[in-house]
Amino acid sequence: MSMIARSVDMATRPNSFAVTNNGVASPSTKRCPRCETVKPANDFYRSNASRDGLSSWCKDCDRARARSGTRPTRPTTPKTPEQIEHRRAVQRASYERNKHRRVRTPRTGDAAKRRAADQTAISKARIKREDPARYRAMKFFDAGRVDIAADVTRDYLEHLFSTVKNCQCCGKSLHLAYRPRPLKKYRGDPDAPSIDRVNNEKGYRRDNLAVVCWECNCRKSTLTLAHLLQLVTYVTAYGLFDDQTHTGGAS
Repeated sequence: MSMIARSVDMATRPNSFAVTNNGVASPSTKRCPRCETVKPANDFYRSNASRDGLSSWCKDCDRARARSGTRPTRPTTPKTPEQIEHRRAVQRASYERNKHRRVRTPRTGDAAKRRAADQTAISKARIKREDPARYRAMKFFDAGRVDIAADVTRDYLEHLFSTVKNCQCCGKSLHLAYRPRPLKKYRGDPDAPSIDRVNNEKGYRRDNLAVVCWECNCRKSTLTLAHLLQLVTYVTAYGLFDDQTHTGGAS
């Protein structure tokens, strides 16, 4: 066959290629694998990723897929138990071969959380050192207390800690700043100010709050008035005190 005859034969084929303006050969017709129809090249979208410069599916099939929102996937052939076991064996061998290279590093989310927690701890330590009244007000709400009135705010408690200088129970001077841990005689500073509910049954309300030292607050605990009177009666009846007129039978 001569060169001229061969060129004529190529031009008359239905799937012959034509040279486009950019120099890439594209077919004049193409078969769509979705609808299994041979269509002109104009019925296909352009695609630089394809060798022939056209998309795999025709425009009609692409539009139908876009309207449905999903592209059907090719059904997979179920694997036999031998194939599954072989794959698992390959994975186990790969793990044993490379496990010495595995270095446990914290996840990005965990590292970010730790950095945020460190920054929060640094900020709280600075507030504790420079503004103890504000820090004590913050700790009041961090303790998970319930039955707190809406007007008992952090600013209000900070104002109480800043203005009340003496215990409203025993009258001794309150020590607002935090003392170093080795200088503390007890678990808490006995001279530190604390918020007390005068009547434990009424909750934290402005008319039911008092600033007392930690020692008095610890002694009172959650006792009610009846319990306190019962405690006074018990101590008066069975206790031995030097200022009492009777000595309880002592000679």
